[in-house]
Amino acid sequence: MEGIGQTIQSSLPRLLKGKNKAIVENIYQQSNYMPLWAGKANEKKTAQLIQALKDPLFNYKNKSFDQKAIKKLFYLLDNNAISERKKMLVYARLDLMLTNSMVRLVRFIVQGDVDWNLVQHKLKALKESDDVRADWEMNPKPFPDQKKLLHAIANGNIRAYLTSLLPMQERYTKLVALLKNYKVMEKFPKIKYSNSPLKIGDWSSRVPEVKKHLQISGDYPKNADLSWTFNKTLEKAVKTYQKRYLLEINGRVDKKVTYYLNQPVKNNIQAIITNLDKTKLYPKRFEPEHVEVNIPDFNLRYYKNGRKVMKMGIVVGRMDRPTPLFSDQIEYMVLNPTWTVTDNLVKRDLI
Repeated sequence: MEGIGQTIQSSLPRLLKGKNKAIVENIYQQSNYMPLWAGKANEKKTAQLIQALKDPLFNYKNKSFDQKAIKKLFYLLDNNAISERKKMLVYARLDLMLTNSMVRLVRFIVQGDVDWNLVQHKLKALKESDDVRADWEMNPKPFPDQKKLLHAIANGNIRAYLTSLLPMQERYTKLVALLKNYKVMEKFPKIKYSNSPLKIGDWSSRVPEVKKHLQISGDYPKNADLSWTFNKTLEKAVKTYQKRYLLEINGRVDKKVTYYLNQPVKNNIQAIITNLDKTKLYPKRFEPEHVEVNIPDFNLRYYKNGRKVMKMGIVVGRMDRPTPLFSDQIEYMVLNPTWTVTDNLVKRDLI
């Protein structure tokens, strides 16, 4: 192992590049350049890391993180396909690659791979091109404490450490579970458009298509019939679907509902991934008492001691005048406030 450590130290500057190089180098400096993954004693934690690299809980975008190269090096070493003269260098390279992949995975969990500066630049460009003021307070997190990272590697607590980094853990894990479900979901049937909305009591060839779609999405029971009759069970399933997509809850399948039903699964998958990306900007957890405004579903929720105690509808901005996104402390509340027409409304709506 000492020989591998010396090889790691000498080859590190040549084998590693990119923004993680300094972090990986510091990890090895702190461990006196001893191998972190090579050898029988490290087999369990190495297996933990390899499993974590392909686990959607941590890698929901299925990023490579050098997994193929790592697998190839393990194969060559396990099958004695490396000469004794080169074996030390290959072990060193593998060790560095595993550490670098661990660092990249940690960075992805905490910071994601979205260029938030570019997002801000595009939002500012909307002001110039379309006179749309889109304010979004973004606070990307710094890379975690490197000592804790090294401690997790040294003690083989890979999965527990990575899990501790997950943002908004309960919400995040639900999104990942939903993503996994959509990725294995069978293809939705195409539903024909009609000027006549489907409603309870109707008998139509479109009804089995709607039932099958809602069966796949989990809104209609798996063991329920797929007949041409629009029954109460289907009406209930349609209402559940309408509620989830913030549509008018009337239990009818009109053109608007049909449009939503005909959206491909990939749209749902992308929406879930986008929401997972946005969790990188959230705090690790909210305060026990807080107010959360969900703009897409037009609702405000008040939580106390981690439990929701109130929910109410709100008015939000239009697409061309979006509600700003921010996080702050509530210092006071004004009851029955007076309201003055803002300059923006005067210029855009009244003049």
